[in-house]
Amino acid sequence: IWIRDLARGITSRFTFEPELEVSPVWSPDGRRIAYSKAGKVLDIFVKDAAGTGEPVEILKSAENKVVTDWSKDGAWLVYSSQNKDTSWDLWALPMHGADPKPIPLARTKFAEFGASLSPDGKFLAYRSNEAGRGEIYVQEFPEARSKRQVSANGGADPFWKGDGRELYYRGPDNRIMAAPVKTGATYPSSSSTCRD
Repeated sequence: IWIRDLARGITSRFTFEPELEVSPVWSPDGRRIAYSKAGKVLDIFVKDAAGTGEPVEILKSAENKVVTDWSKDGAWLVYSSQNKDTSWDLWALPMHGADPKPIPLARTKFAEFGASLSPDGKFLAYRSNEAGRGEIYVQEFPEARSKRQVSANGGADPFWKGDGRELYYRGPDNRIMAAPVKTGATYPSSSSTCRD
């Protein structure tokens, strides 16, 4: 994993282990970076963003785990976990408390991946192949009472605009799509437009 200083145009190495390290996610205060590192499987580590100190393993299990987001209040780390029976599932790990336990967000026979939390922490956008191809869905967070499909012709890699008023995702032909989120609405609108 490397860090690119966009203002100065300088790239510096962040991790130095021989194992595969993927999916870095910044903490909301910019002081730490969470990422997945391969051993027997991909486990989750956190390291000081300044590069000082050793990485700390915060979640180890028998399944591959890929970090996808860190809530803006710092309370939750969201990740996908690969299960032999249910494919890829979505989980959230509390980042506070003496003995935090992960909670399931979406566990089905389909593959759920690439979860992104809304800035207010109330909704979770993610990709699922339950419709026969990858589409973008949104559900409440942390407890899902219902969900809504946002994309219509395929989608991947959802990401919320900073003010929460739009949900971006990669659509067909790798075009960037934008789904507006109306103020006071329960869910993002299902009408998406292309952003070239």
